[in-house]
Amino acid sequence: METLFEHAGGKDALHHFIDIFYGHVLADPLLQPLFGKGKPDHVDHLTAFTAETFGGPDHFSREIGFSRLIAVHRGRRITQEQRRRFVELHMAAADEAGLPADPLFRKALREHVEFGTQVAMQNSHATTDAELHPLREVPKWDWPKWDSDRSVAVRPAPDPFPGHEGGLWRAVAGRVVASWPRGSFAENLAVDEEGTVFVSLHSHNRIERYDPATGGLDTFVELPAPVAGFAFAADGTLWASGGTVFATPGYVWRIDRVGVVDEWIQIPDAVFLNGCAWLPDEKTLLICESITGRILAVDRFERNWHARITDDQLRPVNERMPGANGIKYRAGHVYVSVTDRDRIVRMAVRSDRSAGAIESVAENLRADDFAFRRVGQAVHLDSSCTFRPAPGSGRRAFHNSRPRRRRRRKHVLRLRARQQ
Repeated sequence: METLFEHAGGKDALHHFIDIFYGHVLADPLLQPLFGKGKPDHVDHLTAFTAETFGGPDHFSREIGFSRLIAVHRGRRITQEQRRRFVELHMAAADEAGLPADPLFRKALREHVEFGTQVAMQNSHATTDAELHPLREVPKWDWPKWDSDRSVAVRPAPDPFPGHEGGLWRAVAGRVVASWPRGSFAENLAVDEEGTVFVSLHSHNRIERYDPATGGLDTFVELPAPVAGFAFAADGTLWASGGTVFATPGYVWRIDRVGVVDEWIQIPDAVFLNGCAWLPDEKTLLICESITGRILAVDRFERNWHARITDDQLRPVNERMPGANGIKYRAGHVYVSVTDRDRIVRMAVRSDRSAGAIESVAENLRADDFAFRRVGQAVHLDSSCTFRPAPGSGRRAFHNSRPRRRRRRKHVLRLRARQQ
């Protein structure tokens, strides 16, 4: 198949394009401060980089090196406005240079410059090597594909697996910020008001703490049993649910800001406590019981609990798999991922605190946990891929890193167990 490099017209066509683009950059009042008076070899270097990315000769990697590209961006503190202007001039120069105007090529060209400018902007603000984008070699760009109605160009979908339809595929950049040895099972996470990320290591009966400001990772607290779900209360305390899977009892722990653990309550017949979430009253913690088809309600001020919802639709089909799993409250409804039934359901929360009928909001979606974006879309996570709804009624996969052994590694915002 013809490469993007060949389709663009080869080295001469790309050099002409970059030369026009660079001239506009040096004349632009927003971008000129980043480039100064320009450098005589800049057009050649950027041409070589674009050519290699699009499937042409590897001149940039062999004779210039990706490390140089990282170095020239450090300390420049590129703004979002400058990044967008760079993209705008780049695409305008493609028109002026007469590059092919077919939609697929232009889609690839825009994806290329959007990604590259995001990497450059991140590197321009990095004060340590740990803050750099993880890309360390020239990326390889290929042709995108159209979806069925030719309205959106997308990448090939990940391999399917039973019960799950991921929809359209769009890769985005991600980076590993924390890792654990092989055999670690990172089950869940929560973020406190200062941005610190807390991760439950179900395999090791403890909660780890990652500080994005310093990159530090340490053990926040050790617990007497595996921890699955947790959520922060309004007062900053961390509430966690867990217990040995397929064995009673289940536990709910209250953990203060400095890591002091209070076993709040035991639930004698719970065999698989999982995700949890607060209702808006900040008094009631809802917890999924993944095997018995229940949503349990735990009181924050009094040491008691009751089964708030019991329904066979929340049970798994295979009793060695989780049914009700992740749980969130939004806009008067409780949403629950029912993993082994490949769906997400919701129930209205009535004024008398009772629950409405269960209704399905997504099918053929083997979701583990999920979170709502501010615009109201749900982002769903399974053990290897992240999805969000596409425009309309579809869905789009936007990050995938399928593990070889599904239980060995769970990806949550790119926090993962390290293979050794």
